[in-house]
Amino acid sequence: MITFKCLHGLALSYLADVCTPVSSVIGRWQLLSANSGALVVLRTRTTIGQRDFAAAGPATWNSLPVDLQTSSLSRNTFAKKLKTHLFGCERS
Repeated sequence: MITFKCLHGLALSYLADVCTPVSSVIGRWQLLSANSGALVVLRTRTTIGQRDFAAAGPATWNSLPVDLQTSSLSRNTFAKKLKTHLFGCERS
């Protein structure tokens, strides 16, 4: 939910700064992931670094289905679809 808020200008600026779309990075705009709405995931050297929002937020966002990553969803609709997705993953 925090990553959604970052992408829609509803979060604090220091959090929003780490949510960079692949399409806005020079040299990566031609990748297939640029068209899917993926975010740049920072590389880390430690497992503690992987838990940081700068790495975990974009990685989690990229693992969501494409229909959840569309920018046309309202906050309430996104929350409802996210819950449905997460409860469906728990059963699998």
